[in-house]
Amino acid sequence: AESAAVAREPLEIVKHLDDGSTVTWHRPASLEGLARIKKAHPDAKIIVGNTEVGIETKIVGKKYAHLVSVAAVDAVNGIRFDDAAGALVVGSGVTLSALQNDLAKRTNAADEKQYAAPTTFAAIRRILSWFASTAIRNGASIGGNVCTASPIGDLMPMLIACGATFDVAGLHDALATRSVPAHEWLKGYRRTAMEPHELLVAVRIPATPAPAIINGGPATTFFAANA
Repeated sequence: AESAAVAREPLEIVKHLDDGSTVTWHRPASLEGLARIKKAHPDAKIIVGNTEVGIETKIVGKKYAHLVSVAAVDAVNGIRFDDAAGALVVGSGVTLSALQNDLAKRTNAADEKQYAAPTTFAAIRRILSWFASTAIRNGASIGGNVCTASPIGDLMPMLIACGATFDVAGLHDALATRSVPAHEWLKGYRRTAMEPHELLVAVRIPATPAPAIINGGPATTFFAANA
């Protein structure tokens, strides 16, 4: 118990590089602490599985002065069902494998007929089974896939179609949160609706999308405009 408590304490490590620059590794222990870092360093990169940043730094040659681990921030690492909203709330730091395993329990993988039912959870679980490889899914997070805003992102079309929403937080005088519909998230190539100081807290996935979302609703409008 004592070691677990120590692991939850904020941590900051500064590394001095050969070229004279520094890289600071942050590990906040709360959502407010994470938001405080993003406010002070808007260009800080949040790290979960490093599947994107690893490529950027090793192959593209990008350098980031501030890297942030969210491993100790409970608010972005859980999965729960919001009964009132009828939606699954997935923390942005949850890995795709963890989401896949959770959805497997909810869709009852042993029942092939239920697996094929047109529910949001079954559909996303099926998409995840084709997503990259097991090794990548074990490290990559849902938040990373959404926030990179890549045109080859696998999950955004599904999240838009099912009427998902994104919980975003940012620190002003106090911690403030807002909700962004998935169909309003993408603002261009690798650009999202988040302000530089904001961060993605969770993705809310409806159990079954409302007909208005699919039939002539926001999803239809988005895909028609971006065809």
